[in-house]
This record gives sequence, C-alpha cells and structure tokens, in this order.
Amino acid sequence: AALTPSYIFPRDTIGTTCYLVPHFGSLGLATPSALVNSDELYVVLNDFIKPVNVSKYNTPILVIDNHENHVTLGTINATRENGVIIFSFLIHCTHLTQPLDVSIYSTFIRYYNATCTDLFTQSPRTGTYHLRHYRP
Repeated sequence: AALTPSYIFPRDTIGTTCYLVPHFGSLGLATPSALVNSDELYVVLNDFIKPVNVSKYNTPILVIDNHENHVTLGTINATRENGVIIFSFLIHCTHLTQPLDVSIYSTFIRYYNATCTDLFTQSPRTGTYHLRHYRP
C-alpha cells in the first residue's frame, strides 16, 4: 500500500482553501517556519503508522535527521509501541545520502510526477483543492 504524503506549509494556520494539495487523503500542516517541530513530527508519525501493517516480516523503517526536534520521547515511544525502526543520521548529515537522489529517488520522483500529471489531467476538479480534502 502506498502512503499519502504530508505537506507542511509556511503559515500560522491553514485557511479554508489551500492551493498546494495534490490529492485527496494528504495530510496538511502549518508552521510559521515550514520546518518540522516535535508536534508536527508526532502527527506525521501517527499518519505514517496507521496504514502500515507491522509484523515480524513487515517492519517499516523511519529515516530521520537526528535533530532535537525529530528525536523526542513521544516519537521514540510511538515507534517502539508500533514496531517501527528508527534509522537516524547524525545532525545535519543527510547530505551524505545525495548519491541516492540520483540512483533511487530520481526514478521514484519521475514516476510520482507522471502519476500526478495523469491524476490532474483526468480529474474533473482542477485548480483549488479545499480543506475538506484534508484529514484532521
């Protein structure tokens, strides 16, 4: 099963209309700086855990930067309780994964962009996506 993306917008609150939501089921959050803090990460983590069927043979791995906002007691407890493995890079060292951008992520991004293009061209609703498409 595919997970829907989460979007973090640079504003204090999300109003009744948001122009950047690509599809139904996405999670939308707002922070003044558009950076993830511990509260937003916990919401995104719960959104990540819900659709994943965790078992002995299906263990998800969450890759995060070891920033103090990302590694909190709530995050660690939630991952332990739900069987999610945390793989954490050293603080501000995610640039070490840049070779993956070319070899793995570029293929994923190309496929994702093609899928979004197909969705938007086939969808009768183009333009503004309203807040009711967000999950609470």
